[in-house]
Amino acid sequence: MQVQVNPLSNSLTEFKVVVPHSELDAIYDQQYRSMSSARVDGFRAGHFTKSAFLQKYGKRVQESILEDYTKRAVQEVYKTIHAQQIRIFSYLPDPVYKSDVQYDGYGKDFTFFVSYFITPENLEKRDLSQIELDAIKISVTDEDLKKTEEQLCLQAGTMEEFSGAVEMGKGHVLKIDSVATYDESGEPMTGGTFTDMTLRIDRDRMIPGFSEALVGHSVNETVSTVLTFPEDYHVEKLRNAKVKFDVTIKSIKHLVPAELNLDLFKKLNCKSIEEGEASLKAQLGLKARHQEVSYNQLCILKVLKDIYPDLHAPDEYVTLLLERDLERKDSSFKNLPEQLRPVVLDYHKAAYSTGVDFSYRAYCMMALYEMKPSITEEELEPIFKLMASNFDGSDQAAILKELKKDKEALTSASALLILEKFNAQMQSMVKSVNTKECSCYEADKLYAELNNEINRGFDDEAKAALEAEEAKRKAEAEQTAAQAAPAAPAPEAADAAAPAAESAPAEASAPASESAQA
Repeated sequence: MQVQVNPLSNSLTEFKVVVPHSELDAIYDQQYRSMSSARVDGFRAGHFTKSAFLQKYGKRVQESILEDYTKRAVQEVYKTIHAQQIRIFSYLPDPVYKSDVQYDGYGKDFTFFVSYFITPENLEKRDLSQIELDAIKISVTDEDLKKTEEQLCLQAGTMEEFSGAVEMGKGHVLKIDSVATYDESGEPMTGGTFTDMTLRIDRDRMIPGFSEALVGHSVNETVSTVLTFPEDYHVEKLRNAKVKFDVTIKSIKHLVPAELNLDLFKKLNCKSIEEGEASLKAQLGLKARHQEVSYNQLCILKVLKDIYPDLHAPDEYVTLLLERDLERKDSSFKNLPEQLRPVVLDYHKAAYSTGVDFSYRAYCMMALYEMKPSITEEELEPIFKLMASNFDGSDQAAILKELKKDKEALTSASALLILEKFNAQMQSMVKSVNTKECSCYEADKLYAELNNEINRGFDDEAKAALEAEEAKRKAEAEQTAAQAAPAAPAPEAADAAAPAAESAPAEASAPASESAQA
């Protein structure tokens, strides 16, 4: 079984295995010979034809060959990779770009191919000794526990009628009627009149000033206000339009938190308040480890972006992740005709690639510094215990045992440890690490601020990439239009001679003019 190695680009290598049908047909022939003299239902002994064999048993033999030769092909590819020392980018979550196997049965060749991303050739170590990194160290505090308990009480709370005035920031939910008319003409605004509409005062997005106008008013009051629609409103007719809203408040409800007591913890299968609080602390501990890893990795990746500005994810890798992301988030993308998929992918790719570049650099660092952290059962044990704490009041020993068998739980725990070790190794190579100690809830704010800062950078890069892509498409369209335009007709000989005759004296007089100036 021979493996063909075909470099497709600087970042992709394809491995192809072709088995000629003569080798595979021999398997059919051997099985046919073993049955040809046997008695087969519907045939006299010795009269079981080969065509009948293929029709009756061919599919079964085909599936057996397909399974067996696919395994053998994969093994041969791995042997070739090892023998030729091909640098598969194994640090990527999935280094396979595409794979396929084709075998249509008797008389057909078996073909297997797989293409792998390879480690970038231009990857080189750069000086990190002058770099200063930010980091956080999270400790679970009593304040964290208190806020978690408050959130727990809110989640278990009930919505009740509120007799006071509407306030922002209190989670008030209103039921309202509204009539909308154009302020100048008094004509009804289409779609502006509704009855028994539910309005969550803090969460629902209305036009600027709508929710604010209801603050301070109570049930059965009617509020009249004139508002101006934004100039970029999605309905063109309403852009900058002044509209009068007459809003009647029919009811106000607010969330009444549940009491923090034994009854509440019993709903979580905890036998006592102490057991419930211990479970919450354990959950906060797991949350803290994830928060710490995520924030510290963002700090590292932010620095790597400046150190390796020329290190970008291959176009094929960006396309692969984007396609998977769209299929997961947008059901309509799955049903797109094949010819339209590239168009949609190209539209999103420029903006999407900046984020992929960000994480791709981390995998490159792992490859560059050969970070292959070993994960031991002793290291996984504390994480599994924290994970088991999410199952409030259950038999922790039994849950722990099941988690260790669960593939997803093992992957999650291992990923957390690998990222912790990656962060620690990167931090050990820089000049200094400015570590800030904080609580879980302080870490939430710090992460949001850093993430927003990075996303603003992504937005700027994405905007520039989109503008560049748009300019490129425009230039290509203009070039195509110019090439398609009909050529101008050749001038008649007499017409062509006239300009030449007119230009001759001017050309001849130039030297004379120069000599006169001299």
